[in-house]
Amino acid sequence: MKITTPFTVIKNAVSDIKRVKKKEKDCKKAVL
Repeated sequence: MKITTPFTVIKNAVSDIKRVKKKEKDCKKAVL
């Protein structure tokens, strides 16, 4: 079992947000 420190949680959240933003950008590109 991995220990989730607040730092790790924040890092994961940031990478999730970045992934979502990138997906949105790709979708917009596909639409245009």
